[in-house]
Amino acid sequence: MENHTTKRHVAIIENCALTVEGFRQLLQKRLNCPCQLYAFRDSEHWFAHPAHPAYDFAIYSVADTRDSRQQCIQFFTHLAKAAPRTFRVLLTENAHQARLIHHLSPIFLHGMLIKTMTTKELLLQAKTLLSRKLKPGSSVEADAVGLSPTERTLLYYMGTGLSIAEIAVRMERNAKTIRTHKFNVMTKLGVSNDTGLLCAADILCYQPLHTPLVTTLKDKRQSRSLLPAPLACRE
Repeated sequence: MENHTTKRHVAIIENCALTVEGFRQLLQKRLNCPCQLYAFRDSEHWFAHPAHPAYDFAIYSVADTRDSRQQCIQFFTHLAKAAPRTFRVLLTENAHQARLIHHLSPIFLHGMLIKTMTTKELLLQAKTLLSRKLKPGSSVEADAVGLSPTERTLLYYMGTGLSIAEIAVRMERNAKTIRTHKFNVMTKLGVSNDTGLLCAADILCYQPLHTPLVTTLKDKRQSRSLLPAPLACRE
């Protein structure tokens, strides 16, 4: 493994002590990376801390619950403003959850780790993240990826209970166009029914919708996904 000479400061927000220790072993022994690991039980514990060092990475472990997703979005939103030079990394329970948050987060995420990955896959992902460097004076902001503004608006309105016809009126589009956007959203998020869409829309309900922009926003070309390729086997 590559020998990193610069000591990294890594924060992990995770309530499982075994997971925290697993990451410590992964970084310090398997990757031979000198680092100081700072563990926090949850975002409340993080915000209660009086002072934070300049972290190189912040890893947030999100559970598959509504409250945890909400706290995750709030945490990364705060971190992007307070420490823009810190790499933001999401740790999820499964690939489906990673896909949802990747597409719906209003904040750009620099990496994703999935707990169901094999050790070999985790090592590769972690090594790739640790190899990233910042130029002096730069931040880690990048163009947002995920759903287009039109798709996010559609999903938001679905979460408020509006029908396809009502959404078409709000967005000044015809119903056929709205159905096409809906199909595209389902494909990107990997859901097959309205229940799955509404679960995804629930994430957007935590975020304000700038209604004056609804009819003027243009679809943006998708950036390359941060998600790892589908895993065909496990060790």
